[in-house]
Formats: sequence, C-alpha cells, structure tokens
Amino acid sequence: MIEPLAVAVHACRRAEITAGQSVLICGAGAIGLVNLLTCKAMGASKICVTDISEKRLEIAKKLGATHQICVKDMDTETAVEQIRSKLEGSPDVTLECSGAEVSIRLAIKVTKSGG
Repeated sequence: MIEPLAVAVHACRRAEITAGQSVLICGAGAIGLVNLLTCKAMGASKICVTDISEKRLEIAKKLGATHQICVKDMDTETAVEQIRSKLEGSPDVTLECSGAEVSIRLAIKVTKSGG
C-alpha cells in the first residue's frame, strides 16, 4: 500500500506542485488517484482528472478532483478544449498516470510549457 503513495509523492515533488497551481491528472487508476490526493495535500487549487471510465471518475470526484472528464471516444483536440475550459486555461502541471499513448499526446498538447 505504501508503493503507490511513494510514487505519488516522488512525482509531485519532481513536478514541484505548489499552492494555487492547476493540475491535470491523466488516468484515474490507483496511481492517478493517489496523485490526486498528494496534489491536494501540496496545495493544488484546481485538479482535473481524465479517464475512460465513468466509475473511476466518480471516485476521483469523491476524493476531491475539481473537474472530471471522460475521454472515451473523444478526439485529442476536443479533450484539449474541455480541459482548458474547465481549468480556465492550460494546466500548470500534468501528471500522466495511464500509460496510454493518446493520453501522453494529450498531456503534451494541453500543458503549459515546462509543466
């Protein structure tokens, strides 16, 4: 049970998550959800979680994600628009927790430079 938390703390430290930042988390599996909790603990103010499972996104909502987007059958450009709309701009930092190629592409396109 400690390994997912250690991964999340390490990722959030490397990403330099700080108070007031907006964060996109791609993937609402075990690692994504623990990253969500870690981002909240480090002070991120807006956290958007994407996934292809509505059930996982409901869990993310219960854990405090400010926004959830189901990207199943959604093209990358539409996902970029929805994320920017919900976060009122591009996320400061993105944590890619799914490993899916389309999710990695989305993260690159939507995130602010250096995030």
